Amino acid sequence: MGGITTSSDIELVDIATGQANLTLAEVSGSVDEVAFSPDGSLLAGVYGWSGKRAVTVWSSKTGAVKWTAKSKNWTGPIEFAPDGRRFTTGASDDNVEIWDVRTGKVVDSLGEFSKTAGKIRFSRDGQTVFLLASREASKQMLAWRLASHKLVRTLSMQVGYSSAAFSDDASFVVTGGEDG
Repeated sequence: MGGITTSSDIELVDIATGQANLTLAEVSGSVDEVAFSPDGSLLAGVYGWSGKRAVTVWSSKTGAVKWTAKSKNWTGPIEFAPDGRRFTTGASDDNVEIWDVRTGKVVDSLGEFSKTAGKIRFSRDGQTVFLLASREASKQMLAWRLASHKLVRTLSMQVGYSSAAFSDDASFVVTGGEDG
């Protein structure tokens, strides 16, 4: 009987059959995040352990590694831009990095505003990155305009969030959580 692995493998599992169609990697340490590109052709993953973190992009069709880059910190949420040419990773060093999918290079960093990014989303046009972030006891939603490299909006959240979603046109954010 097939099923989703509990090891440190990154596998593509066919939902209809429950069988692993492709094992992309057996990695050392924990797998923190994985995400498909918008067209489904690529998969990005972050994994490892303290001091030995990695970000990798694979072909989701063949399992071939496109590139791997070292990441010095725990790496959190992955979000692809709608055009699939960039993706973000959030890290424990108060940094959100924006990666070029083709080259494997970090092309931008949203460090000073992103303390512990819980959710990251691109706007539909790919020009704004939205972050739900926590700073000590406060919770905030930040909107970062990439072209001007400016923070364009900060909203304070009344409660600690555990879930969030942005509307397609990025005009609304809905959050849920607890106040205790």
